[in-house]
Amino acid sequence: MDSLVAWYPFCGDAHDETGNGHNGIINGATLTTDRFGNSNSAFSFNGLNDSIAVQDALGLNIQNGESFSAALWLKSDTLNSGKYFYRSMRA
Repeated sequence: MDSLVAWYPFCGDAHDETGNGHNGIINGATLTTDRFGNSNSAFSFNGLNDSIAVQDALGLNIQNGESFSAALWLKSDTLNSGKYFYRSMRA
């Protein structure tokens, strides 16, 4: 697949703006100000159990050997090697 499958600009929500319907489901994360000072344009996570999840979908399945790219801005108050910011929910 050579096209954008999901895009989350966080414009007050976690909706996928590509039109593909891969909307995020927010669990505890709260809207906050982004790095440019725009309110409700980023999410804050408590580092324990806050998350934004996306339902499994064919367009999001990455097969072995298939290339993909992901980009994000992340600011952490502390760096803990035991924590992660992305996790596949697949078994």
